[in-house]
Amino acid sequence: MKFLIRSVFISMWLVMLFAICIACTDDKKERDISQIRVAFKLFRFDLEFARTEPEELNRLKLEYPFFFPEKVPDSIWLAKLNDGLQKELEREVARVFPDNDELEEELRSVFQHIKYYFPEVKLPAKVVTTTSEVDYRHKVIWTDSLLVLSLDTFLGSENKLYEGVYDYIKIGMTKERIAPELGMEFASQIIPSINRPTLIEAMVQEGQKLYIAQQLSPGSSEAILLEYTDSEYNWTQANARFVWEYFITNDLLFSTEPQLYNRFVAQAPFSKFYLDMDRESPGGVGKYLGLQIVNSFMDRSETDLKGLLTTRPEVIFNKAKYKP
Repeated sequence: MKFLIRSVFISMWLVMLFAICIACTDDKKERDISQIRVAFKLFRFDLEFARTEPEELNRLKLEYPFFFPEKVPDSIWLAKLNDGLQKELEREVARVFPDNDELEEELRSVFQHIKYYFPEVKLPAKVVTTTSEVDYRHKVIWTDSLLVLSLDTFLGSENKLYEGVYDYIKIGMTKERIAPELGMEFASQIIPSINRPTLIEAMVQEGQKLYIAQQLSPGSSEAILLEYTDSEYNWTQANARFVWEYFITNDLLFSTEPQLYNRFVAQAPFSKFYLDMDRESPGGVGKYLGLQIVNSFMDRSETDLKGLLTTRPEVIFNKAKYKP
């Protein structure tokens, strides 16, 4: 009995020591990342537009030509300067983002992590914030030289201006989603797309994007990454085995049926098993499983983030040996 207790104690001690070593390594890595120098300028077009007088419109057009398509007449912009909804959007953005400190800190951190993992990548030298009439489908526009951030899509899920927006979409419209959104947009640009993927390929590819986004914004929980409430995340954790068995029993994993993406991977109010439990489930449960598969693969291999990009989803799936 004494030997058993001693063995258990030693095992617990070793586990704790291993966890402490990992934490120390992670802390050192984050300290190193925080010292990486990145250069960018933040421009608050949203604030400048809000303060613009009609006679100053031409100046603004010269400074931000990418926001003013030639085909759109000045009368449209002049009307927008005095539009009630636009003014309310501007007030809410100014209230939630009163200065640049928090934004610059988020941007710098994501850029530093990108430089750490992908030193050859050219980062945007200019970041411009704007309002987009709550266009939540295009929160971030990322190019080599310019990053556009629509701040009116990050005002908080309970914001009065989001009345009429579906609840499952509003979950991801918070300040906490800025860093993950940047990470997801970056990952989407560097991960090669797959023509007519199987369900498992689509799931793993989403898992790759989420994994990269999490490395670029390590303070973000999986629930925030997946745009889930805590209860939705807990449901998915508790029912992961059922979902996995459902996919296997119905021979869905290697099917290329396009509707499977909409049923189980795309953002949606709920996943579509065509069972009574559908309304209890969050949308995109396949993304959760895809992330767990990638987590398992990375734990079992010595692959770095660059290697993850070039590893085909079917290889990741086979080597992960994932079993919920």
